[in-house]
Amino acid sequence: MGSNQKKEYITYQKKRVATIITPDLRPYGPIFFTEHERSLQVGTHHAKAGYEWKPHTHPKRNIHIETTEEVLYIIRGTICVTFFTKDKTVIDKRTIHGGDIIILHSLGHGLTAIEDSEIIEVKHGPYAQTNKLFFNSNDSSK
Repeated sequence: MGSNQKKEYITYQKKRVATIITPDLRPYGPIFFTEHERSLQVGTHHAKAGYEWKPHTHPKRNIHIETTEEVLYIIRGTICVTFFTKDKTVIDKRTIHGGDIIILHSLGHGLTAIEDSEIIEVKHGPYAQTNKLFFNSNDSSK
């Protein structure tokens, strides 16, 4: 990662829960917002007309993924993201707007649409509904 990268981290007990990337925080060039050792790599590529990425493939490899990380790109609208501990206690809330990207790394989360919203979601696959554990929130602020 370049030293000029700007992003906002949501942390709990020194562990990263999420990374928020807003349009004004996306620097010029190929920049990755996740560390090289993370199982999910997220970056942006800003290129001038005529730039070419060299043709390539990604060789098959076996990797071990311990937790599902998600990337949400908010196309339009506004959502509230609530972050939860393992015991389902709220630790933070953030409002995310159209054009923002949020990477959900760990622990629990819930989303509420504040405005009509459209979101692109990316996560590890293959994926089945049994890979998601639903729970009731201990959020007393509702």
